[in-house]
Amino acid sequence: MPKKINRKDCLTKYPKFPQSDHLNEDYFFPKVYRGYILMLSSKSTKGHVKSIAKEISNLIQYLRAGSLVFLGDTETPWLYQQNDYKPAMSAFQYLSEKKVGRKFNGGFEIAVDELPIFIAHLFWLVRCNAALPIIHFLDKDQDFIGSICQYGNIHFFTLNKRSDARLQDALIKSPFTILQEEKCYDQFSKTGRIKGREAVH
Repeated sequence: MPKKINRKDCLTKYPKFPQSDHLNEDYFFPKVYRGYILMLSSKSTKGHVKSIAKEISNLIQYLRAGSLVFLGDTETPWLYQQNDYKPAMSAFQYLSEKKVGRKFNGGFEIAVDELPIFIAHLFWLVRCNAALPIIHFLDKDQDFIGSICQYGNIHFFTLNKRSDARLQDALIKSPFTILQEEKCYDQFSKTGRIKGREAVH
């Protein structure tokens, strides 16, 4: 069961979470040891969701983290944007069933065995709802930070030498590859347009 965490409490306990205040043009991101874009090759979006949910969970276990904490980089609530696209609606419903209200903008602690289903729904929220903030995940020891972008890649940052060494070892056992291009792209669309993605709520 996802554990909800009040936003203020989450930032107090995990101060390395990135934060953005567009009104005051303030942005915080912790000092990074090394950054990566991790990619999985998939034939379809549906297959990609299953793969990424499974492989992120496996990667986190390789990194010896028992859970992850998720938090948006702005105060925008998780359920700020509604979307009629079926997978996005399903993700919205999933959080609603977990008693997440329309104004909740705090964090979630997700145990590693619950990650696959949570990440599958998070994927669709991020992919389809452009009004959402960047949802970052952080391990409880604050050794690494990651996020899923709308293209289904993992933007992953190690925060110290130890966690970077662990990641290098983990990637040997993982199907993730490091994207060499400077920018992400959508591997499921010839036009670059993401089906179901909307900019308004």
